Amino acid sequence: MTTNGSDIQIFDNASFKSLNNFNIDGNTRYLAVIKNNQQLLAALDFVEQNQLPYIVLGGGSNVLMTQDFNGLIVHMAIPDITLLDETAEHIYIQIGAGVNWHEFVQYCLAKQYYGIENLALIPGTVGAAPIQNIGAYGVEIKDVFHELEAINLATKNTELFDDTRCDFSYRNSLFKKDQDKYIVTNVTFRLNKQAHVVLTDRSVQHELEQLKISKPSPTQLSEIICQIRRRKLPYDKAIGNAGSFFTNPFISETHFNTIKMQYSDAIGFPAGEGLIKIAAGWMIDKCGWRGHREGDAGVYVHNALVLVNHGKATGTEILHLAEKIKGSVRTRFNVELEMEPRVY
Repeated sequence: MTTNGSDIQIFDNASFKSLNNFNIDGNTRYLAVIKNNQQLLAALDFVEQNQLPYIVLGGGSNVLMTQDFNGLIVHMAIPDITLLDETAEHIYIQIGAGVNWHEFVQYCLAKQYYGIENLALIPGTVGAAPIQNIGAYGVEIKDVFHELEAINLATKNTELFDDTRCDFSYRNSLFKKDQDKYIVTNVTFRLNKQAHVVLTDRSVQHELEQLKISKPSPTQLSEIICQIRRRKLPYDKAIGNAGSFFTNPFISETHFNTIKMQYSDAIGFPAGEGLIKIAAGWMIDKCGWRGHREGDAGVYVHNALVLVNHGKATGTEILHLAEKIKGSVRTRFNVELEMEPRVY
């Protein structure tokens, strides 16, 4: 149907299987595919007029659907790429929320815009990137972020957010803390004209040593990171997953040292103020979950941090498995795991 005389289409009883990376099958009562701000506002009007719940999805890389949805799924597909400004050192480029993240990384490498090559092959869309403050291999979104625009859901006005207002922290931001207040519509990045490759990650250093490369180009670094990620994550479309299912918890140095006394191979990284970021995947592996399978819900054989759908698992089955994993880690290590995906 078309609503409010706008060019937005609202689809009835639509499948959301293709809209979530877990490949969970199910239907939503309504679906709107958003290509611009006017369509987004029309979708929000539709929600208000019909008193419906709604979910905003980009690539669906950070959600777990556990049931059919009796409301509107707002699928953010804004495709715009705009060069805003240029200085002697930097490029300022504005990207629509619906642009695929990895395709954006590849676009920047082709244009010789540098700074996000370490973030290659991360699933999802540009609009979701600052919400999660995505990061990998020594780089986080906040390192290249300039500003973003978001719709204030209370006022329906577009607001501008700089990095301070976004309140970035580890895998977190204002938009994740206040999930129902704003919808991100575009993000502006400050990228480098000259290559400044970041090689601080141990796995990247190891890979470079194996390949006998001392000074990789940004494109080489991106390709190496893609190789590392493909070994750790299932990129076969037939194996549904949301990437890392749990965040790495922060615990006290005292707590970590207690664990280290029992497990000499415990993996943790200093996180400031007497804190250690302990590897969730290491703890899950120690509890014996890697490769475990219950029906079609399972833990990836190459990475205990990744829960997978081998075909026909329901969201409820994956959630049940996640809760069992959390319980075993709590019992063995006295550490509480937090799930990254939003559960619906």
